[in-house]
Formats: sequence, C-alpha cells, structure tokens
Amino acid sequence: MALTVNHLTKRFGDLVAVNALSFQIRPGEILGLLGPNGSGKTTTARMVLGLLEPDDGEVLVSGVNPRIDPVDVKRRIGYVSEESVLYQSMSPREVYEFVASIRGLDPHIAQERLERYLDGLDEPLTGLDARAVRVFKEIVTLSRERGCSVLFSTHILEVASELCTTVVIINRGKMVAAGTIEELERRAQSAGTRLEDIFLRLTEEDSAVQAAVQRLRDEG
Repeated sequence: MALTVNHLTKRFGDLVAVNALSFQIRPGEILGLLGPNGSGKTTTARMVLGLLEPDDGEVLVSGVNPRIDPVDVKRRIGYVSEESVLYQSMSPREVYEFVASIRGLDPHIAQERLERYLDGLDEPLTGLDARAVRVFKEIVTLSRERGCSVLFSTHILEVASELCTTVVIINRGKMVAAGTIEELERRAQSAGTRLEDIFLRLTEEDSAVQAAVQRLRDEG
C-alpha cells in the first residue's frame, strides 16, 4: 500500500479531532478525504506528514512510519497546503530549487525539469484561477498515471467527484462513509435521493443548508 492509516486517533484536550480513522490508498489511487470544516481532515494530513504525533494508531507511508523515520517519509511525499505562506516569500523557481535540493535531485536533471515545467508555474497557485486549476488537475491526473498516490483533502463534494477515484467521508473525526463515487451514487439512488443530500446528512449540514435557503426565501 502507498498509504495505510490504521485506527488513527488524535486528541486536543477533551476534543477528539480524529477518532480511530482507518483507510488505505493503493498506488495510482486518488483518495478524497471529504468532510466539512473542522471534521479532522487537516489533523489527519499532518499526522500522515509526521508533523503531528497520533495519540493512538499508526500511519505507514510505503511501509515507513513517520513516527520512526520522519525524514524518509518526507522524501517520499509532496505536500501542497491550502495556505500560501511559502509562495508569498519565494518565486516558483526558488520553491522548485529548494524542494529539488531537499530531495537530492541531480542539479542537471532539476534544471531540465524546471525549464520544462516553468511555464505552468509562472503564476502562484493562490486563488486558483481557471488556468491554474487546469494545471493542477493535469498534475494530479499525471501523478496517478505514473503510479503515484494522492490524498486530496476537500470539503467540496463536486471537486472530489471530479478528481478522486475513491472517497472517505469523515465528520467529527470519524469515518461515516467510504467507497468510489459510483458506489456512493448507487447507494443514494437506491435510497431515492441524491449523493449531495446524503453527504449533507452524513456531515450534519443539511439543517444548516435548509436554514440558509429559508432565510434567502424570507428575504426575497
């Protein structure tokens, strides 16, 4: 397995941010970790990266435990954060050269790849305009075709449906559903509803959506 998450648990005081979460990603899979804000997605990603230690359970990245060998794990993976602190202080070329040096990439190979990719990196990914979104999707698709695995964290069902081969839906740190988009859509159809409605119900957001819609109608 490219990534194994086994009964992963993380507590912050009385708050259980991630609660006995388990899933696997095979080579070539794009797994969407799907859930509302505050559901435990970021905490899970940080434990996979070795930036947080779990209170229970374990993570294996290609068989390597980030708790035991965090440096080796960081050599094996890449991470794109939703926050753009690094891009605000570094140019795309500087970011690439920095990452290449950390990974020990041959300088000549690094330079050749940089020239090849630079046109797709000439704008920050912050904000993701239409062109940047296309580049991002192509990178994710190419990674999958080359046998890499992707853990994609999002709270937007439509994005997960478009990009991911499988999804794990979490809420309050717990897994509430998992499967391919097709499998989840079939379950929704057999229940006589839409996948979007099931997602909202599983993540306890349906009442909030209904309340917002009702307010808009009242104001209209």
